[in-house]
Amino acid sequence: MNVGLVVAGSLCLVLAGGHTLVGRLVLDRLPRNFQPTRFGDGAYTRGLLVFTWYALSLMLTTTGLVLIALAQREPADGRGAVVFLVGAAYAAAVLLLAWMSRKRPSDLLRIPVWAPLIVVIVLCWLNT
Repeated sequence: MNVGLVVAGSLCLVLAGGHTLVGRLVLDRLPRNFQPTRFGDGAYTRGLLVFTWYALSLMLTTTGLVLIALAQREPADGRGAVVFLVGAAYAAAVLLLAWMSRKRPSDLLRIPVWAPLIVVIVLCWLNT
């Protein structure tokens, strides 16, 4: 069993749980009807926001389960590519977060979600 991948997968599951919990707290406080946007009326826009929030939680959960499942297997040709791509996806998320915080870098310290993401990246890339 590959312990690094189990840790990376477990961190993904913790992030998914935290994201879902924060989503319940934040999304319940949103107004029920937003102002209309070019995407549709306010209810539709709110629905898209809620869907996107929970879709990310689902993707974090799926990634965690995939990494844990891959940790149980013997190394194979395809496993390295999958693990590398998972690490690359998380690296892209960290780069996006850094770019979005470029005007106020202190925001990165308020909610340091980037830290476990970097651990997942390193563990994935060390175990490809």
